Amino acid sequence: METDFFSIRAFLRAVHSYPPWVVAIEWLLIGFVVYWVILFLRGTRGARLLKGIGLLLLILYLVVRLVGERFGLKRIDYLYGQFLVFASFAFIIVFQPELRRALMRLGETRLFHSFSGQLDADLDELVETAKFCARNKIGALIALERQTPLHGTSDNGVRLNAELSA
Repeated sequence: METDFFSIRAFLRAVHSYPPWVVAIEWLLIGFVVYWVILFLRGTRGARLLKGIGLLLLILYLVVRLVGERFGLKRIDYLYGQFLVFASFAFIIVFQPELRRALMRLGETRLFHSFSGQLDADLDELVETAKFCARNKIGALIALERQTPLHGTSDNGVRLNAELSA
């Protein structure tokens, strides 16, 4: 049986079998999720590793599909499916620190913070801290995050939750 796995005609035929608005919504949702994941992972150490694993799994999938369908190797296709199930559990175990950090970053996003002057309060605390350090001749290193994320650097530091005493 000849397969048209890479046939553009078969792909277009499958796409045209659905209403156009359904296809457009699905593509927009998939594109949005992929874009959001890329934005979320940008600047993390696990992003490069995730790209490499994703590329490897994609190449393996294509090879297994082509070889399995070409030579009728149904067991290879089945075993690769089982491997993907195992790989998903291994992914969770291997990326546990990055996933934990990502969930913490998700909880720290602006969606969960109030917009009512949090920035002003943070700036006031920063100014008071600088004044206190200057008065008492205490050296301090203060890093402010702008476009370049600091989560890789700040994870190695010691977070102090110190109160100012005037």
